Amino acid sequence: MVEDEPAWRTTPQHTLTLGYDHVHLLPRHVLGQWYCLERETGKVLWEKPISKADSVAGVSEGVIIATGTWESGASTSTFGVYGISLETGEVLWESHYSKPQRKSLLSRLLWFIPTVYADHPYSLRGSECLTEWRRVLDVRTGQELRREPSKEGWTPFWEDASPGSRLYRQKAVDCGEGRTLRHGTPGQPAKAGTVDRSEFRLFLTEPDGRIAWSFDLASAGHFLDGNYFSYRYSTGFAYLAVADRPPLVAVDAKRPGALRENPAQYFLWTLDVRTGQIVQKIPLTRELTTRCRIEDLDERALLLTCAGSVLYFARKSQTEA
Repeated sequence: MVEDEPAWRTTPQHTLTLGYDHVHLLPRHVLGQWYCLERETGKVLWEKPISKADSVAGVSEGVIIATGTWESGASTSTFGVYGISLETGEVLWESHYSKPQRKSLLSRLLWFIPTVYADHPYSLRGSECLTEWRRVLDVRTGQELRREPSKEGWTPFWEDASPGSRLYRQKAVDCGEGRTLRHGTPGQPAKAGTVDRSEFRLFLTEPDGRIAWSFDLASAGHFLDGNYFSYRYSTGFAYLAVADRPPLVAVDAKRPGALRENPAQYFLWTLDVRTGQIVQKIPLTRELTTRCRIEDLDERALLLTCAGSVLYFARKSQTEA
């Protein structure tokens, strides 16, 4: 569970939504794009626009490893590797291309088309960053140290094996003592990638397969956006950022597939996995707003944003330990 009131809140000058994974809880900092706060107090350490990069890949040895996101129609690609100081926000170095190793005429010609050989971060391990083109860079200087023959042994940035990630990807979550939390309806668990954004159902099974409880958000008269930032799981509790009305509605009856944001009042609900009951309902906003998200979660805190401008930080109660 969390405290009924946030420890602090602040409003950064710059937009929070730039690229993917844009707000992070770090051991001593809260990192966004682009600003850095002191975790315990919310004090702003630095805030500045960094136009070159808009997605955080990871942080190591006081250096933020970031990349840029390019969108073209329905496709999205990343470009460039950037090293940014966690303490000051200064761009320390940048690295963009991987020169073709093959010496064919085609390779040499394609080298002059930047997007063909655009490189970006793939994995971070200690003081080394592996790029998509298997270059190993020193995170402090950006210097290329070597080329790896393969990516074997390197864990990609986006590979998240946390319980919260497993739940979102429609995989069973081990809740301890042989109990398992799943998406869907008992007897008809949801398959990967098939969750209806207008529905949210969970159920818990006992070690012998019996259904301990089932939960249907629709029966509670509230709604959630349905994506990864709407709910998370951590050590016995599921956290939901819910709205008192649908977050998205049709533009008009003739265009049901065209949606617009629907301002609502948002709440943080805490579901006790042992009982299937909502044990906390904390108002997050007093006025109608949009895009309330759970940005990050760790053993010490839950981090939320609302309307892309206000940052909430709620520490977990000691009773959850």
